[in-house]
Amino acid sequence: MTNKQNQLQALTCALKTLMEVHPSQRDGISNFVTRLESHAINDVELVTETRKLTQSLLHARDQDLLNYRMAAQEVMKQLHAFQLSEHVSASQRDAMEKLDIGDGASPVDVIKDMFTLCKSFADDAIHFREQSKIIVGDEHKKLKRSDSNIIAGDVARSSKQILNSINPLMFRLAQEYPDNTDIIKVNASIKALNQRAVVDFFDAIGVMEEAMRALTRLQGRRNNTESEYLKTFHLHLKSMHETLSSTISQNSIFERASEKERDALLNLMQGFKDASDSEDDPVRLKKLIADNVNHMRDGFVKVMERQDAHLKQQQRTMSNLRAEVRQHEVSHKKLCEEKERLNTALEEMANLSVVDQLTKVANRRAYDQATHTIDMSMDDCDEPHKMGIVVMDIDHFKKINDTYSHQVGDQVLRKFADLMKQIIKTKNLEEKIELYRYGGEEFVFVYHNMGLRDIVTFSQICRSSLAKRNYKHKDTQLRVTVSMGISCYKKEQNSKTVFELADQALYEAKKRGRNQVVVNKNGSMIGLPHSTNKKAS
Repeated sequence: MTNKQNQLQALTCALKTLMEVHPSQRDGISNFVTRLESHAINDVELVTETRKLTQSLLHARDQDLLNYRMAAQEVMKQLHAFQLSEHVSASQRDAMEKLDIGDGASPVDVIKDMFTLCKSFADDAIHFREQSKIIVGDEHKKLKRSDSNIIAGDVARSSKQILNSINPLMFRLAQEYPDNTDIIKVNASIKALNQRAVVDFFDAIGVMEEAMRALTRLQGRRNNTESEYLKTFHLHLKSMHETLSSTISQNSIFERASEKERDALLNLMQGFKDASDSEDDPVRLKKLIADNVNHMRDGFVKVMERQDAHLKQQQRTMSNLRAEVRQHEVSHKKLCEEKERLNTALEEMANLSVVDQLTKVANRRAYDQATHTIDMSMDDCDEPHKMGIVVMDIDHFKKINDTYSHQVGDQVLRKFADLMKQIIKTKNLEEKIELYRYGGEEFVFVYHNMGLRDIVTFSQICRSSLAKRNYKHKDTQLRVTVSMGISCYKKEQNSKTVFELADQALYEAKKRGRNQVVVNKNGSMIGLPHSTNKKAS
């Protein structure tokens, strides 16, 4: 395969990769590739077509950049409007302020940040779904349809927030992948829902899930692009191998030719020596010397010219190989960086799915996974009574939100979670107790290898530590307390049953005046308002 054929093959591979990266230019690039593969293009046309393609790509890039700037301005305008809403939490407002969708922003970072923001709204929406069963059950259809219902209004606003958070991301993806049917479908669904006066909550959730599936498919498409690069790289390696094999073969031929010429010179010199030894006539000897010197000079010149030409050929070959290696080093470095960013984004997305973004503790999904693992291993557990669940609920939390604002409520949740984590760490119980945010102001401890007396003592420490702290809000000292319900496992019980028993104990603690720990032991409610009760042991 000639050097020109190698170059055309590399150009064809590069053009096919461009078709994947720039779908809007697919038709023009496809026509170019067809002509290359059918050899229906000469050198002049090749240069002309390459320039036209470059200009077209630059124009498309400039147009995409202009569209992106206009979309970014509209997104920032909408985000600014969202920040003024009293229904946006402090963490969501901070995330919107830090969101960078400028020209220099990485697409991966933008998608990751938008996903984080979307998930924040989605967490709120899921919380509304869990807490607003009174408006989604069939027995409350009339209440569900009521626009005046406060909870229904909150859910409706959450539905709009879901759509508004997804919309900028999907617009950006539509600019990058205009022919992607999944993205077109999601954008059509968003547009249709936005035209409604009231958006059904589950329709909004469905669109969000549809958008996540589209993102997953795009990730798969990026993996395909990486696979195509590796195929192209393999072809280049094959070409380099052929070039090196050819060079080695040429070296062997050159060495054999050099040996023949060396032998010819040696024979010439030996013949000259033999002739000069046997020649006695000075005139003939002089002529013999002159003729042999000319022959030797011509032989040396021929050898030097061949060596010089061979050396230059070797230098050109090595220079081309070094250039190809440098090019692949740059491409490989970019691909590795892109892959690292994608892996980081995927890891963070995976963490986002099991970590509550407000309090930074494990969320409901992580709790479900942990308790499922316990249920699956219960048959092999010798001491199930040393495992259990503590359900906690911050007292009068709705009043805190209504009186001081949701932002203050968010701060209370964060400080509560931080305090619980600090106590767990101080007591060296990280291996035995796990903290989860179950939903809203409700948190859960799942404990292992601890007797009932020990977990009751620990729970009382948590309760009293919180009650002794005052949280300052402006000129007001805010006192926060928590009620707790405890239940341990039995061999025949699963996590759902244990949680319900602990939840009953929590309800009993609320009934008895709050700021208490109550143990549900074999159906009996044992209250522990201020100190560890020995009856709980």
